[in-house]
Amino acid sequence: MSSLAALSMGHNQISDLSPIAHLNNIVTIIADENNIQDISALASIPYLRSVDLSNNQISDLSPLSHATSLDFLYFSSNQIKSIEVLAPMTNLRGIYFADNQISDITPLANLKMLEDISFEINQITDISVLSQLSLLKTVSLNGNRIVDLNPMANLTKMVSLLLAGNQINDIAPLANLNAITTLWLMDNKINDISPLKGMSLLKNLALSNNQITDISVLSEFPELRSLSIIKNPISDVSIIKSLAKLKELSIDDSYKDSLQALVGGVIEGGRYSTDVTIVFEKGQATLNGKSITSGTVISEEGAYELGLSEVTGIGKTVHFLIDKTPPIITGAIQGGVYKDEVVIIHNEGEALLNGKPVGNDFWIDQINGSKNYRIRVSAFGDYNLVVTDIAGNQTTINFKIEAPENLIEGVKENGVYNSEKVITFVDAIRAKLNGKTYASGTKISAYGDYTLVVTGKNGLATTIHFKIQPDTVIDTPTADIPMKDVSKWAEEDIRYAQSIGLSSPVVDLSFTSLITREKFSEITVKLYEGLTGLKTEAYSDNPFTDTNNVEIVKAYHLGIVNGTSANQFSPNALITREQLAGMLKRVLDQAKVSIPYGSKKIFQDQKQFSAYAVEAIDYLSSIEIVKGLTENTFEPKQNASIEQAVVMAKRIHDLAKVDKNTVSMEAPSSDNGFFGSGSMFTMYVKEVVQYLGVEGTTNLYALKNEGEFTLPAYSAIYLIAPDSVPPVNSLYGNLVVANSSDQPMIIKANSIDLSLKNMYSDNWGSLTNPDGTTAVMRSSGPYMRIVTYDKTFSSEKSLFDNYGENKVLDLGSWFTVRHSN
Repeated sequence: MSSLAALSMGHNQISDLSPIAHLNNIVTIIADENNIQDISALASIPYLRSVDLSNNQISDLSPLSHATSLDFLYFSSNQIKSIEVLAPMTNLRGIYFADNQISDITPLANLKMLEDISFEINQITDISVLSQLSLLKTVSLNGNRIVDLNPMANLTKMVSLLLAGNQINDIAPLANLNAITTLWLMDNKINDISPLKGMSLLKNLALSNNQITDISVLSEFPELRSLSIIKNPISDVSIIKSLAKLKELSIDDSYKDSLQALVGGVIEGGRYSTDVTIVFEKGQATLNGKSITSGTVISEEGAYELGLSEVTGIGKTVHFLIDKTPPIITGAIQGGVYKDEVVIIHNEGEALLNGKPVGNDFWIDQINGSKNYRIRVSAFGDYNLVVTDIAGNQTTINFKIEAPENLIEGVKENGVYNSEKVITFVDAIRAKLNGKTYASGTKISAYGDYTLVVTGKNGLATTIHFKIQPDTVIDTPTADIPMKDVSKWAEEDIRYAQSIGLSSPVVDLSFTSLITREKFSEITVKLYEGLTGLKTEAYSDNPFTDTNNVEIVKAYHLGIVNGTSANQFSPNALITREQLAGMLKRVLDQAKVSIPYGSKKIFQDQKQFSAYAVEAIDYLSSIEIVKGLTENTFEPKQNASIEQAVVMAKRIHDLAKVDKNTVSMEAPSSDNGFFGSGSMFTMYVKEVVQYLGVEGTTNLYALKNEGEFTLPAYSAIYLIAPDSVPPVNSLYGNLVVANSSDQPMIIKANSIDLSLKNMYSDNWGSLTNPDGTTAVMRSSGPYMRIVTYDKTFSSEKSLFDNYGENKVLDLGSWFTVRHSN
């Protein structure tokens, strides 16, 4: 451990860092979302370059006073008031201190290398120090008390500037910042935006809730994609018709009449939360290809294409969306009372928590490419959350977090289990297991009957009886347990699934509710064991930090499921129908069950299938395991219900059981199989060299595909070999192979032989420490992913650039490339 260079231990319950104080070679520490208050252990670590301790309880940064080589600091959502300790850290390039109690940022004066700073939701009024930081590119100061922007006047390298929720009325100092592409100025006191005239590169502009009357300057922004001007006394909005690239517009309903005069009732890219009336004085118009008359009212939700002939407006073809559906909030409910941190997910819109903008984060769903926004709330108290989408729809919930009395997780009353259990509880003064003291988090693996008594701080005791016993391949039948909310079409199949224990992971849930990744993983393990007749043993190696579910770990090691990132599984995320098909196909593959291909089904929405799911849906639909929701559509992105998942698993179980003569226990053939993992490639030593100044020889590696595979249409494979730690949401990578056509491409065996000379090395040289010890610098991985694009894309452009142009449909998961012996 003494040579460890990078340590990642985020999303845990760590409060004590002293065990890492002796790890002198660490350069990167990630310990976000824990219970850390004291960081004095870091004072003895000499070579720190990057520290992420966001979402903790830290107030004192003085133990970092020695760390003058730091490049990046992440301390958002702590209790920090002073950043004086940063003053000598002249190598810093990025600092992130959102959601603290900071009022003085003058210690940044000598940090001339700074490019990125984030001080959202603090108490800052004076930003004069920024005038000395000429390299700044991204600045986030939302939710402060700033009035004077003069210190920013010469920050000409600025690309992204976020100043929402301050007290700004004069933006003249921004007049020369012509490199800006993203500018947030909502919730201020601005009445004149003409100083922005020179920002011809602007793509995203937010001006809502100000005092703006004239928006004619928008004609100077030919690249504008997103515009928000809600709650301003604007006199004339007609200039919007000149914004040819505008895709997202947020505007008050009060301007509806004037927009109708321009484009027949709608604008290009407009989103509306109410009925839309199409009005035109002359000519003809079509809506989604069908003729309409002036005065037609559109009330149904959906996407529309309005064709206008000889009608004044933005263009002859206008695309708009009627969205009356408010944002979806999960993780908390109206009137909910919680005893622990609440993690709230909303699918769109801007959020206000108790009236203040929320510094939330978002991630891209690795399966369907959609965005999700996450808000973490942990302090006790009453909360009001309002989420407003771009169309103006709102969802509001009120909830409360109160101190928990006694929460027990891991077992249920009268539960019967066939694998080891880990029981956890909080706020308990004592716990007894079969009469003996029991510590939260201790594993229980011996077969037998157990009685657990946990006494909380309130003096109340909770008693749970459970049993651990050896079991059959599929768990004890549950047919005698009433089925909850089963649809009539599924009753017979669900009843049989319960009789063989296939539905045991969900037997106490509503079958019409949507199934999570956790519950379907548990079902796939039951199905795998039923197909193979083998009992799956528990694995001690758990790659995930957000779940300890032994069934998920089994499914991962069996090759049935993957994580949503390098160390996250997202057990509570919902599953789409195409994800479900992909997992079921992998169950068959890993169980070595081959069922003959049936009659091919044609779905009209096949172009919506993600690349990874095409083969699975084609195969499983041909053998009647998965079916369309309508006669002609599969609806791949729709979330699957519990009963749909159980019925599909039961169909596989039945098909394999009924026709044993057609089921081969050999691995199914997969000529020209679709790319599915990094094991399809091998990294090998191509050359061994001796570099001047580098101790020892250096292996030069190359990458090749030993087998033939098929690359789906509109997709590309990228490779990355980062320093020390695996990638998570990186948008960078070196192109391995691309298919920009609309047809699958067969990649012949050994047709790819890519040099990794400048990407990967197991010897970049040695780092000599002051104490005389040395450490060899090497790359990690390498890792590769398949990225699916939304139709045509340029393989000449980087993944980052294609993503920025909204070309990416699915980023895919990272796979580790196999090293040859």
